[in-house]
Amino acid sequence: KTLNLEENIYLLQAWLLSLAMCDVSFFVSLELYEAGDLLHQNSKLQTTSEPGWFLHRATNEGTKDTCRLWVCYSIKMIDCDAKPSKKLASRQRKEEMYDLLPKA
Repeated sequence: KTLNLEENIYLLQAWLLSLAMCDVSFFVSLELYEAGDLLHQNSKLQTTSEPGWFLHRATNEGTKDTCRLWVCYSIKMIDCDAKPSKKLASRQRKEEMYDLLPKA
């Protein structure tokens, strides 16, 4: 199949994103608080300067007791440095292995 310009651009973007993400590390930190301990009314997404919050409700299937906990979370990306050009060739060799897999 021949790809048009838009499809080629999308494919290149996806491949470059995949290349960048293959060597990235994340730290995820979670803190749990009883629902009554905090005055939060709504969930809040993480920003660059503040952690995010969401309310977690869990029900014990045996007793039907419900537990409500606020979860404070923070996700930080680390180790996202420039990739040497030789890594491109190495990545291509690794991806070529997938060409040998049977197609679904």
